[in-house]
Order: sequence, then C-alpha cells, then structure tokens
Amino acid sequence: MENRAQEKEKLRTIQSVTQVGYKFMSDDLERYRWYTQDPITFRKQLGSWISNCHQGGEIGHYIAKFIRRNNAMDRFFKALRSRVAKGVFVVFIIGSIGVLLKKEPQQSVAETIFDNLEPIALGSAGIIFLLETQDRRKRDHYEAWQVINSALGQTGSGGRIQAFEDLHRDGVDLEGVAAPRADLSGINLGFGRLRRANFERVQLDKANLEGAVLGYANLKRATLRYANLKGAHLGHADLEGAALVQANLEGAHLGYANLQGTALGYANLERAALRHADLTGAYLEGTNLRGAGLGYTKLKGANLKGADLKGASLEHADLRTVKGLTQDQLIEAKLCFTKLSSDISISPNRDCEELGINSETGLVERSKN
Repeated sequence: MENRAQEKEKLRTIQSVTQVGYKFMSDDLERYRWYTQDPITFRKQLGSWISNCHQGGEIGHYIAKFIRRNNAMDRFFKALRSRVAKGVFVVFIIGSIGVLLKKEPQQSVAETIFDNLEPIALGSAGIIFLLETQDRRKRDHYEAWQVINSALGQTGSGGRIQAFEDLHRDGVDLEGVAAPRADLSGINLGFGRLRRANFERVQLDKANLEGAVLGYANLKRATLRYANLKGAHLGHADLEGAALVQANLEGAHLGYANLQGTALGYANLERAALRHADLTGAYLEGTNLRGAGLGYTKLKGANLKGADLKGASLEHADLRTVKGLTQDQLIEAKLCFTKLSSDISISPNRDCEELGINSETGLVERSKN
C-alpha cells in the first residue's frame, strides 16, 4: 500500500512539473514567436534586439551577464590571434549574414550559402586582410630593422633608405639608430625621432630632415649639403667637421651643439637658436644669420666673411679672433657684453637694454610686469 501511494505521489509530481514546464515553454514560444516569422520581420526584430539587449528578455540578460563575468570578449579576441581561427570566424559571420538576408523563406541554409559562395569568399578575404594588417606591419618592421642592422658599418645605401622611410612612415621611434658611413642622400625623415642617432660620416645630401629630433646625435663629418633641416632639433648634437654648405637650418635649435670646423657656407640659419654652441673654426662665409641667437657662442677662428648678422643676438659672444668680420656687419646686430676686436669702434654694450640685460652685471633683468 505504501509503495502504491508513493508511486501515485511521484506520478502527480511528474504531471505537475510537466504542466509547469509546458506552460513555461508555451509562454516562451509566444514571447519569441518572431524568431519563426518571415525574414523581413526577423531582421527587424534582430536589429532591435542587438541595439537593446533588454528586448531579448532572459536571453539578452544572460548573454550580457555571461560576457561580464567570464571576460568572454577578451578570451574571444585572444582566440582570434590564430589565422585559422580568424578565417573560420569571418566565414561564419559572412555566411550568417548571407542566411539572414535570404529573400526566400522556404530556401534552405545550405542552398543560401551555395548560392552566395562567391560574395562570401570575397567578403571573407577582404576582412581577413584587414584583420591581419597589424601582423603584416610587425613583419615589415622586423624586416626593415634586419636590413638596417645587417648593413651596419657598410658604405652605400644597401636598401637602408627604404627601410628607414618605411619605419618613419609608420611612426616608429628611431632613437639611437646607427648607420655610420652609409649613403642616405635624399632620404625623407621629416619630423622623425632620431635622438642620439649615430650618423657619423653619413652622406645626407639633399635629405629632408625638417623638424626632425636629432638631439645628442652623432653627425661628425657627415655631409648635409643642400639638406633641409628647417626647425630641426639639434641641441647638444655633435656636428664637428660636418659639411652643411647651403643647407636650410632656418629656425633650427642648435643650443650647445658642437660645430667645430663645420662648413656652413651660404647656409640659411635665419632665426636659428645657437646659444652656447661651439663654432670654433667654423666656416660661415655668406651665411644667413638674420635674427639668429648667438649668445655665449664660441667663435674662435670662425670665418664670418660676408655673413648676414642683421638682428642677430651676440650677447657675451667673443668676436675678437673671428675672420672676415667688418664693422658694417655689426651695425644692425644686437650687442651686449660682446667682445670685439680693436678695429671695431661700436660699443659692446650698445643693445643691452633692448635685450633685457643689465649693462652692469650682464644678467638678464626680470620683467617688471
């Protein structure tokens, strides 16, 4: 009797659970009936669901919660690093889109995919190509560095011009790069980051280095004839014995640079900043130094024959041993505590007030404002 009672109780429980389950499934089927409707309605409802997961009911909430708790997106994108995984994923997405966009409801999934194989293949190939852009760029950078490093110490170009330009175009920092004795004539590294680069004895004739950062760079005995160095940053750079004939250094920053014996004949140094630069024995014949800052520069034995010094600041500069310098060249220059040779009758402190320097102490006066 007890066994029969237990069996009846189990039967009633199963029936009640079945009824509840059937009711729940009926409610869900009614709620998600739009899944089984025609394709146009399906696409509209799917778009609404994607834009607002709350419209997906329990499904939307479950997916959102799953992604947040399990870092599913991070894991998913890590899995896509494999080329095979990328290909499978892209083909799946393209194929799914093709199925969603089918025009005939009665058409099977297989028929839809086979009818659209060509656009699916083309679309997948295009997306895979875009996804692999970063990997291809890394490979290109690695190959470019191999070209540069394998040719170290060799003369000639050896493909280094193209390698340098490719890296520069992709925004790679070239700080500390070394290419001594290389022929890089005509290279375009405008606004490149080349701090502490080793370009000793490098040929850089007609190179474009406008706005380049070359602070502390080694350019000893490099040739930069006709090079464009407009606005370049060459502070503390070593340019001893370099050839910069007719180079454009307008507005360049050369503070504390070593320019001993540098050939700057007929170069354009208008408004260049040369404070504390060492120009001992430099060749500056016919050089445009209009508005240049030459304060505290070392000019022992430098040749300034025919140089244009209009508006140039020469505070604390020593011009006593400069070659080819005439008084006429200093008429429009700015002098303050400037050391002049005995054959020049201009006052060495003539422009201290204009330069904001105390004529007694030689120190820059603070603005009263």
